[in-house]
Amino acid sequence: MSDLKNYIIVGVITGIILYYAGLDMFSKKI
Repeated sequence: MSDLKNYIIVGVITGIILYYAGLDMFSKKI
């Protein structure tokens, strides 16, 4: 169960980083 929780935490953090990186790239294009 703790392994699953770790995967979820890593997934959420990765998603947030990718989301903000995508916003940064999107704003630079405009």
